[in-house]
Amino acid sequence: MAWAIVTYGTKPEIRLINNGTKVSSKFYINKVSKPFFRNEVPKLFPEGRKSMVFHQDGASSHTSKQIFQFLKKEKINFIDRDVWMPKSLDAASVDCCI
Repeated sequence: MAWAIVTYGTKPEIRLINNGTKVSSKFYINKVSKPFFRNEVPKLFPEGRKSMVFHQDGASSHTSKQIFQFLKKEKINFIDRDVWMPKSLDAASVDCCI
């Protein structure tokens, strides 16, 4: 399994996740999100987090209450799952391509 971000102008790190790993909310926050926002975001957005909007796919660890609490606590601009258009390839292409 892999976790990656799609952006322009740079090549962010792809995080590989070992087979059989249970990607719980806690794992996703501590092993993927925190390192991403600490290490990658400053390189991707040197002008600061305010210039980015974070959007995730519909994986259960990406839609948990805990991840949204983490994003709010860290003051990260994100698209809330309540405004996602379900099952729309146009609106949620991150779920369906690459």
